[in-house]
Formats: sequence, structure tokens, C-alpha cells
Amino acid sequence: MADLRKQFRVETSAMAEIIPSFGPPIPCRLIDLSLDGARINVISVFGIPDDFAVKFIATGETLSARVVWRRPNQIGLTFV
Repeated sequence: MADLRKQFRVETSAMAEIIPSFGPPIPCRLIDLSLDGARINVISVFGIPDDFAVKFIATGETLSARVVWRRPNQIGLTFV
């Protein structure tokens, strides 16, 4: 399978939060991160919208994101 990523991703295990447009933040863990996207671990993808913000706990930085793919406990996203 070809790797279609435009940017190199760095492995990490940093904590983050999904910030939906409504409802409480959803905790998640970053698996890998690049300038234009990330892969995150979640307890379940059920109820997570296609568009949301991601808040990086360590820095407090928040970026808008869009889901590119979903697996039972992982989400691939691009920053928008």
C-alpha cells in the first residue's frame, strides 16, 4: 500500500482533546503528528463528528481538524 502523506509524521503519545462544536471535550491520545494532520486514539469513534478542533494538552494550542478515515479506536485527521 502506498503512503499518500505529504508530510513526514513523528510518533508521539501526547494527550489531546477533541473539542466538538457542542458537548463536552473528548479525551484522546496522539499516535503520530505532522504539519498537516495526525492519527489519534479514542475510546470509540461513535459520536465523534467529522469536523472538530483538537486541543494539545501540553501546549494549549488548538487546531481545526477534519476526519479523513476512521477505525474502531483510531481517527486519521487533517488540519484545516
